[in-house]
Amino acid sequence: MFLNLLHPGWYFQELGVVNFSMDKFDSAIVAFERNGG
Repeated sequence: MFLNLLHPGWYFQELGVVNFSMDKFDSAIVAFERNGG
């Protein structure tokens, strides 16, 4: 999935949660870091 850097912050938080729930931990970490935390 292509990550658009122009997405609002909440997008990366939700993407991280979804990736984490699917055991895609590397993708979840990247999404959480892009969210700022």
